[in-house]
Amino acid sequence: MPLSASLDLPACRPEPASEAPAWAGPNPVGRLAEALALHLGWTAPEARVLRAATEPRPTDPAAATLAAEFARHQHERWDGNGRPLGLRDTQIPPACRLLAVVTCFHTLTRPRPFRPARAEDCALAMLAEQAGQAFDPALVAAFLHHAPGLLDRWGHDVD
Repeated sequence: MPLSASLDLPACRPEPASEAPAWAGPNPVGRLAEALALHLGWTAPEARVLRAATEPRPTDPAAATLAAEFARHQHERWDGNGRPLGLRDTQIPPACRLLAVVTCFHTLTRPRPFRPARAEDCALAMLAEQAGQAFDPALVAAFLHHAPGLLDRWGHDVD
């Protein structure tokens, strides 16, 4: 007997792999990451892979590989005090460093059950404070420099 039946819970029914979940679609992290990458001189195909890697179930093999890489390295820190490997500075893959900055900004500016959303200027200040500790200082500087244009053009209003 499945555990769900013994606990009188409904059985888990995963979505068919061929169907994207209802909440799938363009997301703010992907849009901001793609825009920042283009500002930093990445090629359009590289930036598109970065954006695709933030989508649920990326179908592009390069995007799927990047998504797995980010999942593994998203808690690494620029100063080496992260996990799981304790990588530091340029040992952390570049795309993971960029996604870490954008993901942190997005998380800070969204409400959580335990706190309200922070204002964009507050989130930018918090990123600046963590430059060189949690985040690549050059990427934080680039994000801060380009933030007004990125947020005006790409926004991050879709959750």
